[in-house]
Amino acid sequence: MREAGFGDIHGADWNAPASVLPEVLASYKQVDLNEEILEDRIDAKFDLIVCSDTLEHLERPARVLRSMRHLLNDSGSIYVTIPNCANVFQRISWLLTGNSFRYRTEKPGEFGHISLFPSQVMTTLLNRAGLECVRKGTGFAAIAGFITNKGVKLGDFWSYVCYYELKAVHKGSGPV
Repeated sequence: MREAGFGDIHGADWNAPASVLPEVLASYKQVDLNEEILEDRIDAKFDLIVCSDTLEHLERPARVLRSMRHLLNDSGSIYVTIPNCANVFQRISWLLTGNSFRYRTEKPGEFGHISLFPSQVMTTLLNRAGLECVRKGTGFAAIAGFITNKGVKLGDFWSYVCYYELKAVHKGSGPV
C-alpha cells in the first residue's frame, strides 16, 4: 500500500496486536467484527478501506459493510475480496456431494466460511449498506490447493475469488 502512495496505514483485525509488525502500521486495533461495531472502536475517516477475505467469516456481514461506509472519507473507496462461491469447482462439489468444499461444518473453535455471496446477494448487501460497486473483478483459479493462472484475469465461472471496489452512495447524487 505504501508503494501505491498510502503513507498513513492503520489496521484492524481479530488477531492480537503481537501478530502485527509495528513498523508497518501507524496504529492497530484488535476488533471482533461479530461482536463490535467498527465506528465504536475507530474514530477516524479513511481514503481506502481494504477488507480481504473477511465477510464470508462473519455472522452479520451487512452490518460490517455499513460500518466501513461510515469510516470512509467522502471520496473514499472500499476494496473487498470474497471467495467466488459459484465457480465451476464449487458447482462440481455441490453436484457430487451436496455441499461445498470451502463452506463446511466447523469444529468448535474454528472460524470458517459461513456466508455465501453469489453476485445478487452481494449486490443486495451493498444496497442495504448504502454502497455501490464501481468495479468488479475476478482472480485466480486454485485446483487441489495449487494456484493457477496467477495474474491472468479469469471469468466468474473459473475464478476462485471476486473483488469489488465500492463507493458510498449519497442520496440524490449517485456514487461519490
